[in-house]
Amino acid sequence: RILIYILLTGLVVMIIVGGLAIRGWREKIETNRQLEEYNHKIIEQRNEISEMAQKAEAATQEKIWFFTNISHEFRTPLSLILLPIEELLATSKELKSDAKEGLTSIKRNAIRLLRLVNQLMDFRKIESKKMKIQASEMDIVKFIREAMVSFEKMAVRKKIDFRLETDLDELRVWFDADKMDKVVFNLLSNAFKFTKEGGKILVNVTVSEKGDEAVIFFYDFGVGMTAQDVAHAFE
Repeated sequence: RILIYILLTGLVVMIIVGGLAIRGWREKIETNRQLEEYNHKIIEQRNEISEMAQKAEAATQEKIWFFTNISHEFRTPLSLILLPIEELLATSKELKSDAKEGLTSIKRNAIRLLRLVNQLMDFRKIESKKMKIQASEMDIVKFIREAMVSFEKMAVRKKIDFRLETDLDELRVWFDADKMDKVVFNLLSNAFKFTKEGGKILVNVTVSEKGDEAVIFFYDFGVGMTAQDVAHAFE
């Protein structure tokens, strides 16, 4: 009788253990099935993202090609504008000073436009990280003065006190003229955009205390920037 009890107890334990094992096995199968479905969804999503990325890259390349091609088309009319202006400046000795100054301003801004067009065409170099600094030693004071000339008529029209403040007659430093011109023009454009009539815009050129750097400040007394704008200024 004891033996029968022992056998029955063992049989019950075996049935329970077997049931638990079967249950665990089924749960494992279900878990694996869910994992396979999850992995399948992940793979599908990854493929969709990859496909979207390829489409976005293709669209970006088309845009770049568009800007490159249209920029190339801009160069011809700009060159045709510059040619007669240069001929007029070279041959017309009887031009009044105002007319000559106006033609010089047109020439200067046409060259600036041509430079901007070239920058658009250089966009591919930026994308492929092949854009390099083309620095040379130049007089930064003279460079700033010449950049400011383009805004003098606007300053007169808006009655803005527009001045270069510096004790330096000359300061030769190394910089990329093309990129520095873009920076200066951008800062001055924004200064004039947000400075009301009768305001003040100052440009200050100094040398650092150690004497190893040129320090250029652009001051405008316009509407100013909010704290939120300042936090994102360099983005």
